[in-house]
Amino acid sequence: MTALFGLSLSALNGSTNQHLWLDWEAALVQSQFDKKLICLKVVQEDCHYCSEMQKEVLDQPDVLQYMSKHCTLVSIDLNKEPLPLGIKVSMTPTFFFFTADKKLIKKVPGAWKKDDFMKILKGVLP
Repeated sequence: MTALFGLSLSALNGSTNQHLWLDWEAALVQSQFDKKLICLKVVQEDCHYCSEMQKEVLDQPDVLQYMSKHCTLVSIDLNKEPLPLGIKVSMTPTFFFFTADKKLIKKVPGAWKKDDFMKILKGVLP
């Protein structure tokens, strides 16, 4: 059953990782099954900082591997869909970490350098 819902680390070797980022409803199901936190990434298509962080940090194999091992990944583009749970952002990118039962653990606004973002992740994720 894990193969139906789980993300294989071999998938990280592909040229794109967009398929690892789920929508909110799919992430709720996935996180309850896997017993993981949810990492919600809020971006805007035309956001320079979002693009740079994606390329320089989130697309890096070690960061992506760590994140996908410890949380269910969600990406929402503010230009295309509303945010769940009535949450608001004042800047993009912004990252939210939730439990599978939708309890907010941490909000992390802004773009980060890889080492700094990894420190943040290790402070939030088990």
